[in-house]
Amino acid sequence: MQLRLTPHCICIYLSKTSSYYETVMHTLNQTFGQPFWIKETLINIALHHELERRKAFLISLYRHCALASKTHNALFLQKLIAFCAKPIKLIITHETTSTSLENIETRTDPYRLLRANKYESFHSIRRKYLRLAKAYHPDTLQTNDDALRQTTTLKFRQIQEAYEVIKAEKKRQTAA
Repeated sequence: MQLRLTPHCICIYLSKTSSYYETVMHTLNQTFGQPFWIKETLINIALHHELERRKAFLISLYRHCALASKTHNALFLQKLIAFCAKPIKLIITHETTSTSLENIETRTDPYRLLRANKYESFHSIRRKYLRLAKAYHPDTLQTNDDALRQTTTLKFRQIQEAYEVIKAEKKRQTAA
């Protein structure tokens, strides 16, 4: 998922395979304003009495994007909040096969998941693991958003499994 601001609207680029697809679709179609579709683009017009809920919704989306990309841009967040009364365009994207292949490769390669190299020392890999585990630990998440909490928990488990695989592999290498 990506958030972009244009002078006229807030654009949300979202794949149908995203874990947030159903939540975003439901919120924009039934909870807020007056939505309408143009081809594969949903446009949601703001109503004055909904601005606080729209703000909370947009902040939640921003947090998900920031967590996924491991970046935080306070200026963008301020602009996003200021733009909350603008129309929201939901643009459905189609995932390319290269992205899918990359996700499969990441799941099968524990080194890639931990952003490590096979030839790095175990100490170096452990530091990377601890940094990622701290970033994705469910207890450090300060939100009540269940979908974000589930995504973070899944990523945390994948990081733990990848570390265990590498740890066992390194022990076998040192024992041999």
